[in-house]
Amino acid sequence: MAVAGRHGSISAFISGVLFLAVWLHMARGVQSQSCSAKLTNLTTCASYVVPGANEGRPSTQCCSALSDMDRDCLCSTLLIVAQLPNQCGLSAISCPVIIPVSGTLLIVK
Repeated sequence: MAVAGRHGSISAFISGVLFLAVWLHMARGVQSQSCSAKLTNLTTCASYVVPGANEGRPSTQCCSALSDMDRDCLCSTLLIVAQLPNQCGLSAISCPVIIPVSGTLLIVK
C-alpha cells in the first residue's frame, strides 16, 4: 500500500515537471503554442518515465504523443529542465548518458 502511495506521488511529480516545462515554454516564448500543446500530450507517458515503475510497454496514446513531438521542441524542453537546478540555486544534476544500441540500453557514466 505504501508503494502505491509513493508511486502516485512520483507520478504527480513527473506530471508537475511536464506542466512546468510547458509553462516555461509559454513564459519564455522559446517555442510556439504548438510545442506547448504537444508537451501537454506527453502527460500520457508519465507512468512510464517514473524510475522503478514497471508499466511494461508504453501505451498507444503515449507512443502517439511521442511520435507527434517535434525534435526541437523536445530537446529545448529537456535543456530547460536541465537548467532548473542552477536557476533555483541548487547543485547541478549529473546523469549518465544512455545510448540505445540494437534494442538494448548502453549506460555511460
